[in-house]
Amino acid sequence: MGTEIIIGTHVDDLLAIGSSEEALDKVERAIEDHVKLDKKGQPVQMLGMELKWEKESIILTRTRLIETTYNQHLSTRSLQTPSCSSTSKLPATRDARNQRVKR
Repeated sequence: MGTEIIIGTHVDDLLAIGSSEEALDKVERAIEDHVKLDKKGQPVQMLGMELKWEKESIILTRTRLIETTYNQHLSTRSLQTPSCSSTSKLPATRDARNQRVKR
């Protein structure tokens, strides 16, 4: 299997991940031939997602976005489970014509 590199961009942010440090350095140098890079190290957040770096993988979550949305829009509301104020009893068995079955 060859070297894999994934480059994600959004406006002026760039995230490059790959299977080889050497290949990433080569891509970085090629990009720097055209634009100045401001390297900020391993990111922990991008596009509203949290990035958790593990040995062989990256875990993406949106916990902060969910919490922010909840706090801005739902936490001030009183949310209640709907309930019925009255109940009706239905016959336990009915036939095909929706009539009570005689016992």
